Amino acid sequence: MNKTININLGGILFHIDEPAYLILKKYLDSIKNTFKNTPGCEEIISDIENRIAELLIENQKTTGRIISVDDIEQIIKVMGQPEDYQIDPEENQQQSEPSEKPIKKLYRDTINGYVGGICAGLEHYFKIDAIWFRLLFIALAIASFGTVVLVYIALWIFIPEAKSATQRLHMIGEQVNISNIEKQVKEKFNQVSDKLKDVDYKDLSHKARKKSSVFFEKLGSGIKNTFKILAHILGYILITVTSLGLVALTFTLISILVFGFQEAQWFSYVELADIGLPIWLASLTVYIIIGIPLIALLILGIKICRKQKTNVGSTTKYSLLILWLLAIFTTVFLGLRQVSKQVISQEYITTKDLNLKSSDTLYVSMKGHPYLNETIQHERGLEIRTNNEGDRFIFSKDINLIVKKSYDSIPKVKIIKKAHATNHLKAIEKAKAIEYNLDLSKKHLYLDSFFTANLNEKHAQQKLEIHLYMPENMILFADKNTQSFHLNPNWKNDLLHAGEEEKYLKLIDNQLICINCNENTTQLKKNSSNTDTISKNKNH
Repeated sequence: MNKTININLGGILFHIDEPAYLILKKYLDSIKNTFKNTPGCEEIISDIENRIAELLIENQKTTGRIISVDDIEQIIKVMGQPEDYQIDPEENQQQSEPSEKPIKKLYRDTINGYVGGICAGLEHYFKIDAIWFRLLFIALAIASFGTVVLVYIALWIFIPEAKSATQRLHMIGEQVNISNIEKQVKEKFNQVSDKLKDVDYKDLSHKARKKSSVFFEKLGSGIKNTFKILAHILGYILITVTSLGLVALTFTLISILVFGFQEAQWFSYVELADIGLPIWLASLTVYIIIGIPLIALLILGIKICRKQKTNVGSTTKYSLLILWLLAIFTTVFLGLRQVSKQVISQEYITTKDLNLKSSDTLYVSMKGHPYLNETIQHERGLEIRTNNEGDRFIFSKDINLIVKKSYDSIPKVKIIKKAHATNHLKAIEKAKAIEYNLDLSKKHLYLDSFFTANLNEKHAQQKLEIHLYMPENMILFADKNTQSFHLNPNWKNDLLHAGEEEKYLKLIDNQLICINCNENTTQLKKNSSNTDTISKNKNH
């Protein structure tokens, strides 16, 4: 059994077998001896160690075990021995063949760049001269009135700078080995040396370029930090909102499963909806549909706020996704099923003549339920109520009152009952099953402000309309409590308008005219005079 040693390589902790450690130590010592008199020796050694650390991390992702001798030998094969590169560069290029495909990445080349090094980096990545990218950015900046500058700043923030020799090799797409690392470091030192020699002869434009580079670096850093702060604020908001949402949702689900809420007023709407599932299963389906996205947003918020990665297993992710899709599919299926039950609408019409003369005054008012404590007010929708004997029934105040002209001398009431079902016959049967009453006492017409139906007739979207037909010259007095029931759209052709309650209205020429209103008295007399004149002319 081999001894395990902990080492720090490139700022990362690794667990390595003792034999492998000895080989790696000997290899690194050999590299240090080879480059000890080379300019930039420390940077070369640092870049080589960083590259070895990258290769070890990639290997651990695949094997997931302690570093062994085989791992070190494979890395040495990739990097090459120091003595392999102690020959002429031309021979080196002919003799050494890459053991792996070079990795090419996009970096900012600040050494050859003018501002942020973006165009110079694009030159290496796409093998197109940087001048074309610079001209493109200038043209787009002019065409977009400076908007592209924001894009440039964003690229500056998100594209990293090629600082190390390894990063510069990745930028130009060359093999990361000892030879190329040494070559990059030497080139960098030569560039710095050349700049130091030419510093006295440099133009003022170099200083301006340097200052602008520093300015944009600081600007990019500030914007990047601002985005980080905003991201953390967003993360904390997501965590707070989703946590409260999940707690409320879970509490609601537990309350429904434990207490049931069958006696609650809102539960009747659920029962009338014909959801096709037990209430506990329907509640659980809704919980899944809302809860799983909340969990996903909560995890996202945690990932934003935490520096360490928060990973969720693939099995868990796919299981939650399948469960969520199943709940969505179930909801859509039940919704289509509900719609299919109400595709056909039919009416059942009954007409009742009123034993009144056209010269009589008809008083109309709405009447409430005999034992339910309900306000006399129009309300849409259906509810389930319980009578004194404990029997449950469908109850609704969705009634529309419409006043129209009768083309004979008999006032009458037409009751139009409406219902939905899967076919015409069932729809008519459900409409016919609606129970509604009215009563004429002397000259006073009492209309129920509600209708009822047997509980077996649910899921039919029942409605009711009352058409009151009045002959010419008949007078109507509508009670104040009828107002909410005759607020009809114009296409209904309702002669009784809002605000005309509690007034004596006479039907003349297909309109109701107030006969006890001062502004209409003169007009009424004028109309009466014109009628008398026409009658006399006819007699002559």
